[in-house]
Amino acid sequence: MIVLDTENQKVHKLNGTAAAVLESCDGSNSVEDIVNWLAGEFDIPANQVASDVRNILGVFSESGLLDSESLDV
Repeated sequence: MIVLDTENQKVHKLNGTAAAVLESCDGSNSVEDIVNWLAGEFDIPANQVASDVRNILGVFSESGLLDSESLDV
């Protein structure tokens, strides 16, 4: 997935996992919801997925792709 940040004039190329996380950030899913969904999709324990999801969300926040105030990372 390619994300164009017009405000900062940057292009972000996301891998499949990062794209799935970003698409899940629609305002209706909590971080826990996203972790549990990905854990089920990839048959990986949620505790292993949680740190990756939090890292991805942190990068999104630092990059300005998500509002950090709306995240519990």
